[in-house]
Formats: sequence, C-alpha cells, structure tokens
Amino acid sequence: MLGDYQIEAATIKIKPIINGDETKSPNLFNVIVSEEATYKIKRQLASVEDMVTERRFYPQINHMTGGFETHIPTSEPSIHSSPKEDLYIQLGAIEHAALTEENPELPMLFMEYFFGARNFEEKSAFFQRFPKEIVGNLEIWINPLVKLIWFGSLLYFLAGLFILLPIGEGKKA
Repeated sequence: MLGDYQIEAATIKIKPIINGDETKSPNLFNVIVSEEATYKIKRQLASVEDMVTERRFYPQINHMTGGFETHIPTSEPSIHSSPKEDLYIQLGAIEHAALTEENPELPMLFMEYFFGARNFEEKSAFFQRFPKEIVGNLEIWINPLVKLIWFGSLLYFLAGLFILLPIGEGKKA
C-alpha cells in the first residue's frame, strides 16, 4: 500500500533482446539482457492497470582488447498518468530473498546459461545456479499535479504569441 494505491507484483522474467541485425546469430556483443517486471495496480480497490517496468543490461566492450567486459544497466520506468497525479514505478536492484548473500549477478548468470550450455545437462546445471527466491526492490514516486507543468508551458507559449501581436502600434499622439 502506498497512499491510495495497492501494488502487487505479478511476474518477473529475464530475457534476451537481440540488438542490431536479427538475421545474425546472437553473441556476447549483440545480446541485451532484460529483467522485466509486471505489477498489478489498484486504486481504492478498483483495478487501474498492469504496469511493466524493465532494467536492461547492455554489453560493455573493453576498448583495449575489444572483448566483453561487463554490463551497463539502464532502467525503463512505467508511468500511470491521471489528471490529479502521476505514478512512476521502476525496478531497482534484485537481491537474494534471504538477504544473506551478495546480490546475484543475474545478467552474467543468464549469459552463461544462454551461451555456455551446449546440451540439456549443461543447461540444467547452469539453471541450478540461479537463486530460487529473489527480492526485487521497487522505486515508486507519486508526483501530484504534473499536468499543470504542461498547462504552464502552454500559457507561456500563448503569452509569447500575444506579445507578438501588433496591438497599439498604429496610434500616434
């Protein structure tokens, strides 16, 4: 519960996104790892919408060796906009549920699973390395009256047009 909102986690999934030419086979340099979470949003017990937020991990290439170095994370928040306020949800860090171990390096685990396994037994062994339970941290903002910012911009634009009108220029005393 947050204010009038009730937020329920529905799903979280890890998936590959092929960057660039999709006809080429995936490799370490053109696969983006995506952590996507879906949330069911209710307001005053009425269903509002399902919101989807995402963290993407882009491959970083070492400029000295030309090889894969690490992943660069970016976040894609989800926005529910109403005349009164805007609700922003963003997926934060993902941790082990027990909070006793370090954060799992899910993008690297996924890349090892995706590229490292050659048969079903190897895929099964890689799959066993994933944490059984995880906790996804949420970043939630409720920003009131955001629509007034756009209305104020429109007022400035109209005031600028009004100033350009030639009112009172033709009169001489």
